[in-house]
Amino acid sequence: MNRLSIFIFCLLFHNVGFAQQEQIYTHYDMNSLSVNPAYAGSNAKTTVSLLSRRQWTSLSGAPNYNTLTASHALNNDFAMGLTVKQGSIGEFKNTSPLNEMNVSVNLAYHKTLTNKLRLAVGLKLGYFNYSFDISKLDLYQNIDPIFSQRAYNINAPSTGFGTYLYSENSFIGFSCPQMIFIKSDETNYSNINHYQVTAGHVYKITNDEGVKFTTQIRYTADAPMQMDFNTHYFKDNIGSVGLFYRTEGDVGLMFMGEIKKNLKLFYSWDSKIKPINEYVRYSHEFGLQYSIPYAKTINRIIVPRFF
Repeated sequence: MNRLSIFIFCLLFHNVGFAQQEQIYTHYDMNSLSVNPAYAGSNAKTTVSLLSRRQWTSLSGAPNYNTLTASHALNNDFAMGLTVKQGSIGEFKNTSPLNEMNVSVNLAYHKTLTNKLRLAVGLKLGYFNYSFDISKLDLYQNIDPIFSQRAYNINAPSTGFGTYLYSENSFIGFSCPQMIFIKSDETNYSNINHYQVTAGHVYKITNDEGVKFTTQIRYTADAPMQMDFNTHYFKDNIGSVGLFYRTEGDVGLMFMGEIKKNLKLFYSWDSKIKPINEYVRYSHEFGLQYSIPYAKTINRIIVPRFF
């Protein structure tokens, strides 16, 4: 069992370290600032969001992700935001052997194109830390030379960019969330840029209810393209319920409830489709979001909190 656990862990580590380094969330449409700095200040509210994902809970040592975002408009044209992202993989001995942390400041400029359409461009500047401590692995046999090096640690500046075209009921954005420009021969770590397109539209059924459709497309060199599709039915001042599908074979359910006027609670459940779900099942996301509307002196399009 120890050998099997290490083998599975190495597969997970390889996937995160080389193919899919960027964190992935089912509630991507409520976590937009973490993947697109141009999103800051777009929804006419000061917003603070916390989202936590527990992935593949059926598998010990699977990835856990946490993201904190905050955004605020400085004036009619400029906005700024803060993003803190943390992730860990593995549960050996006392703590997780692989950890990553990214803290960044987001700056966005918004330009009015028409009375209903605005375009934003954004830049992200931050700090990235990646650590892997082999001493935390509970090894069955400690004879492989790869385990002679006990710990690795990488610190580097990071950046990212994005564009965001939006109206009251629709949006489309393109971004590269994280560019670190480092390569470590010591750890065999090389950052890979991830490019993302996110889009959505709301169809109003009545004045206080409707259906929201969103999609996210992720592209990474030398890896399959991924696509997510979300559909939500929502009712103002109550919440929403939705369905989720990912092209790699994930399906799920999503819920949002308005606890108070400006406070929302999120939850989602998703899992792999057979036969893969025999090994990796059940991912959960929990989130909180608090928003404060801007003062009327800021002449922004009043965008409902659909996105």
